[in-house]
Amino acid sequence: MIRLVTLNSWKDEGDWPARMAAIAEGLTLLQPDIVCLQEVYAGAGRDTGQRLAAHTGLTCTQVAARSKSRGGVLSSSGVAILSRTPPQSSAAIDLPTTAEDGGRKALIANFTTAAGPLRIASLHLSHLRSADAAALRAAQLSCVIAHASADWHGAIVLAGDFNAPCHAPELAALHAPGWVSSAPALAGQSSLIDRPAALIDHIALQAAPSGPVWTLADVSLVLNQPSASGVMPSDHAGVMARLIV
Repeated sequence: MIRLVTLNSWKDEGDWPARMAAIAEGLTLLQPDIVCLQEVYAGAGRDTGQRLAAHTGLTCTQVAARSKSRGGVLSSSGVAILSRTPPQSSAAIDLPTTAEDGGRKALIANFTTAAGPLRIASLHLSHLRSADAAALRAAQLSCVIAHASADWHGAIVLAGDFNAPCHAPELAALHAPGWVSSAPALAGQSSLIDRPAALIDHIALQAAPSGPVWTLADVSLVLNQPSASGVMPSDHAGVMARLIV
């Protein structure tokens, strides 16, 4: 059994040190084995991935992306995977993008588990709402799936901020045979704080074509309440699921 959490960590918005403490506090209580992070800020001496790894004891694998000036500071907003055991290998994937969208990347990491090989991808699809944005998200998702499936015969998990509900046309690939997602278990809920019916953060699982069959269980929203000191961890709720065989 593997406990997996995905969370958009909201760059350096709000009170970053207090939010990092709130996220670390929440993760310590949840005790996940793997955490997929998006909007992983790095700049001006701040590094979300490394800060959370230091406070949770998890190993951090991350990739910088979407480098630009934020508040006058040259910084990146990338993706990361925190894990209880280091991945066997990892790779950064360049996603289809536009000048307005910025250079997005996904991070793919391979793990060895007692139930067989497991490939995890942390991803953040385009936030744009222009006429062709849905097609861009579809292309980005297709790119991640193609790379995650290449030369791989184990289970695959995609986790992150898809910037679209699971029923959106651009996420049609997640409804192909063999895929299951966290969305049905969270029907009617929102992963955006203070926005109703905006479930855009997902965990999607494709079981291995042979061998043990992985499933998603006990799906829930997490990190969606203020910490003991009254700080909201992010503008997104996290999504947590158990991967079981």
